[in-house]
Amino acid sequence: MDSKCGRHSEGFLAAFLLLLLLWVLCIMSFVTSVAEAQVLQLKHGFAELPGSSLRQEGKGMTAEHFGRLRSHDEMRRRRMLLAVVGFPLAGDGDPTSVGLYYTQVGLGTPVQLYYVQVDTGSDIMWVDCTPCYNCPLKTSLPIPLTVYDPSRSSTANVVPCSSQSCSLATEMFSSTNCHGGVTECLYQSIYGDGSTIEGYFVEDLFTYDQLVGNTSAPRNGSASVVFGCNFNQSGVLSSTPRAVDGLIGFGQASISVLSQLASKGITPNVFAHCLEGEDKGGGILVIGEIDEPDLIYTPIIQRQQHYNVQLLNIAVNGMNITSPSVFTLSDKSGGTGGGVIFDSGTTLAYLVDPAYTNFVTAVCIYVFLYVCQTLCFLSVNATFPDVTLYFDGGAMQLTPQNYLFQQEITSTSGQTIAADCLGWLESVSQPGYISYTIFGDIVLKDKLVVYDNEQHQIGWKNYDCKNSIKVSTTRNGSSPFTVNPTGLSPIGSFGQVNNPRRSLYTIMALVTTLMLCWNLAIRM
Repeated sequence: MDSKCGRHSEGFLAAFLLLLLLWVLCIMSFVTSVAEAQVLQLKHGFAELPGSSLRQEGKGMTAEHFGRLRSHDEMRRRRMLLAVVGFPLAGDGDPTSVGLYYTQVGLGTPVQLYYVQVDTGSDIMWVDCTPCYNCPLKTSLPIPLTVYDPSRSSTANVVPCSSQSCSLATEMFSSTNCHGGVTECLYQSIYGDGSTIEGYFVEDLFTYDQLVGNTSAPRNGSASVVFGCNFNQSGVLSSTPRAVDGLIGFGQASISVLSQLASKGITPNVFAHCLEGEDKGGGILVIGEIDEPDLIYTPIIQRQQHYNVQLLNIAVNGMNITSPSVFTLSDKSGGTGGGVIFDSGTTLAYLVDPAYTNFVTAVCIYVFLYVCQTLCFLSVNATFPDVTLYFDGGAMQLTPQNYLFQQEITSTSGQTIAADCLGWLESVSQPGYISYTIFGDIVLKDKLVVYDNEQHQIGWKNYDCKNSIKVSTTRNGSSPFTVNPTGLSPIGSFGQVNNPRRSLYTIMALVTTLMLCWNLAIRM
């Protein structure tokens, strides 16, 4: 038996050496063919156009020609973008149920899965790390909680204070905490509800569902991104019964996953979400150019930390109840607040006063309650008005479901009664801070909402979030993908990077290459 094993080993070694020799001969033949290639004379396609350096005879190209070249490069860059990235969503916008929308991402090598809240009001992506103080250990959601351990990922690197990545990551913070001999790139952040997080930045592989080429079937893609590794929390984040592993911010800063993927040429800097408000919730978030008709757009106010837009007025049952100055930014003429923000990380909506008082009064008058004693109304035979938000550029039509939520209340007699409660609350800030008008999930649900960071605009239309969405990698909508929420990897099953089919294709390609090399070697 030993002699047979030895002969098999020798045979395997001989076959391996033969394949290696064929591979070397193939490479040598390719190099020789390249060396014998003819020299081609190249000519710039724009050289003869008016305004070019050649036509200007040494005077330099004109601004018009420079713009032409820039547009050409932009179109070429757009054609090189390969992927539409999709995230199936779970959760809902009901404050009495889940009260948030979350998705699943893969991090590290080997890939581990994490459930993260989707938040357009934040920039960084972060997950709870080990060890983590005051981080939640259990959740009422139907998901397991997982902490990220950089030491268990072969591709993880702690971001040092001295790196360019740290400068980009901390550009939205007043302090980088890079002092006193600290080597890690630390961060601290405070949320609107007073919750805080602390941690350090790491760089690791981020795995996601993508649509590439002409295929409609999603497959795994990955890219190295910088994200936060939490080691401490406080406030609601540390005590919520609806805990998740972390948060993925889709803000405009360079540190957001969206900006990082766009800067690497993987995706456009455009995304959209559709938050299902009925039935069981859920929905979809996609990164790519949205190729859907009848979208209404409003400009994004530049140089702001959030997705700020200009709200001109609110109408209740067709009657205006506010004025534009109420919602204008404090640095603008007549403005006294932080403007208006679209924020999927906020469950309800918050209006600055006097808009809030006027809104509540208008709703109460409509239901014949001239003096509101409570913010909840009995659901029996109650009717409520439609509401219109007038933005710079167009209007958003809202139904009562976009400002009410149902809740059971107990009467003075001890009877449980179904009631409709107002989901628009007064925006009250801490002393020294300005107040924002925030439109959260209760307003954004049952709509396709597009955040276009390239054209600096936000668009929307009423939409059934169970339906598919047409998405493209180019603005002209060439060869759009049809992204269906049920076609993406379901929550809980995504992230299998080791694809047997992909390995089979690799082996087949290698065998084919070796056969070609064999024929080439015989000819030599």
